Amino acid sequence: MERVDKVNIKPIEDNVIKIREEENNYFTKLFEMEMLLENYRKAAMIIGEKVESLEEKMKDLEKLPKDYEMTYRDVVRKLLELDNKFTDKFKTLAEAVLKLRNGK
Repeated sequence: MERVDKVNIKPIEDNVIKIREEENNYFTKLFEMEMLLENYRKAAMIIGEKVESLEEKMKDLEKLPKDYEMTYRDVVRKLLELDNKFTDKFKTLAEAVLKLRNGK
């Protein structure tokens, strides 16, 4: 029978070290994933709160009377009419400048 001190345990020791390193790597990755998951949960909560806030604001806007919508449309219509008039006047001015320049 061999003596215990003559038994080569180096391969077993190397194998145990390798398994321990793999286990450490596993737990490191697991911790990183848990941290990412926690950050994603926090981000989801923040986004959820923002969505709720926007939904409340939309509900408030829906409560506004239709008169406001008509007033807004009237203002936009008037603004577009004024813009068209300005464009026409600017075009007329440009034509006049070109005629004066060509006349000289």
